[in-house]
Amino acid sequence: MRFFLSGSIKRNKHLFYITVFLLIFEGIFWVFNWFYYKAVFGLSFSRLTEFFFGLPEYPEKIELSSLFQEIHIFFFVNFFAYFVLAAVLNLFHNPIKRFLIISTFILLTLEVLSNFLIYFTGSLVFIKLLFFYMYQLSFFLMLIFTFHGLISEEEKTDFNFLRTLIIIFAIFGILFTFLNFFLFKEKIGFSTQSIKEYYLGNPDKFLRPKSFEGLLKVFYPHILSISIFYFTLSHFFLFIPLKFKIFIMLSLIVLPIIETSSGFFISFFHENFIYLKLFSFYVSSLLTVITSFILIKENLFCSFNRFK
Repeated sequence: MRFFLSGSIKRNKHLFYITVFLLIFEGIFWVFNWFYYKAVFGLSFSRLTEFFFGLPEYPEKIELSSLFQEIHIFFFVNFFAYFVLAAVLNLFHNPIKRFLIISTFILLTLEVLSNFLIYFTGSLVFIKLLFFYMYQLSFFLMLIFTFHGLISEEEKTDFNFLRTLIIIFAIFGILFTFLNFFLFKEKIGFSTQSIKEYYLGNPDKFLRPKSFEGLLKVFYPHILSISIFYFTLSHFFLFIPLKFKIFIMLSLIVLPIIETSSGFFISFFHENFIYLKLFSFYVSSLLTVITSFILIKENLFCSFNRFK
């Protein structure tokens, strides 16, 4: 329930130094987040407008699949950096930590959602920049308060707020699943023909088949990120009193791996593995959303009972 920390940090010298180095890496991530954002999206109004709509002399709106892909990476990496930091901050007493943790997640989510507002309205570019700056500031404040708590405060884990952290993770799970759903739709497509063309190519459309190296470049980073996400989701689901939860937890881990690796089977064994890819994608997405809603429902119910 403490995500990855157990025992007292202050009483365990090795754990204390490990946590200090973790926070240092979180700080390095915060710094390089500026560089990454500048390289991909831009840190000025003109550069961000160019990202979405191209140069004024060569106007070209970004493809929706490309936009989904960039958001997909940014949202996942930033959320887990934020979530680890939130779990550590929750170990210390701070009067505004609840507000800070919740508001940081909201700002990150609004930054992600602002992309679609800009894309479909063709304006309001400044909103994305505003939410990014506010998110970075809020993340930095979390980092400062966590360092302060680690150095000068006694540990006092807010066990009640752990339920809020689980709800935040569940909300992220729902949002990220929908993001993946539309990324799949725009990049590959849901028809068997579109999936076949994506992996096996189509000479009439000048589409080349996927090479082993190309498939590996996609599979390699996803195998770790999938494991981290679904391990965490299953870990939280472990505390829910529900029949068949072991089967659901195993399905949450196995099906996404099957879906991610099915491209190899389509390309090098038989095109009928397309149906395995579609089945594993639909079922894993549905299970993720259902599991996330169950986590929200159960934790909200326990919170309401506590206040009665």
